[in-house]
Amino acid sequence: MNWNLSFSAPCSRFWALVFLALPLASGLCPTAQAFPAAPYHLIYGLVRDRYGTPLTSDQAQIILETPEGVQIAAPVIPGLSPGVNYQIKVPVDAGETPERYQPNALIAAAPFKMVVVIGTVTNVPIEMSANYSALGQSAENTRVDLTLGVDANGDGIPDDWELAFLAARGLNVPLSSLNG
Repeated sequence: MNWNLSFSAPCSRFWALVFLALPLASGLCPTAQAFPAAPYHLIYGLVRDRYGTPLTSDQAQIILETPEGVQIAAPVIPGLSPGVNYQIKVPVDAGETPERYQPNALIAAAPFKMVVVIGTVTNVPIEMSANYSALGQSAENTRVDLTLGVDANGDGIPDDWELAFLAARGLNVPLSSLNG
């Protein structure tokens, strides 16, 4: 139903109320579904290098990525608040419709990975500490602290771990010979 109504000033409030109440009284209003958007989820924390020193580079970015390739990026901001140097506002979709309300909205509990790009170098967390109980729920906050390692060959495994693995096995091969 699409009504284009206009009222004279003295009667406008009365008739507006009558026309608004009429569909309710006669049962003409359909059941409304909630819009699939939900309040964002805030992921925040402290990113440290492999020595435990908080990052201060203004060229560092945190990237949250889903298996489908959806990426949400946020800068590292030294001194954002005590013990915090990044925050990512993740749009959350209620999942009530087959399509997301915006391309980078995540459905609650969707899998993701996080990396930190500093200049042209991609760093993967060698440690992620968090309380994961509320992760992905709309209108919630989750602190995720990251300790980084360099992933120069892009295989998703920190180079320090690969070097330790090779040393433990007594192998002398280049990192490019390893993969995830």
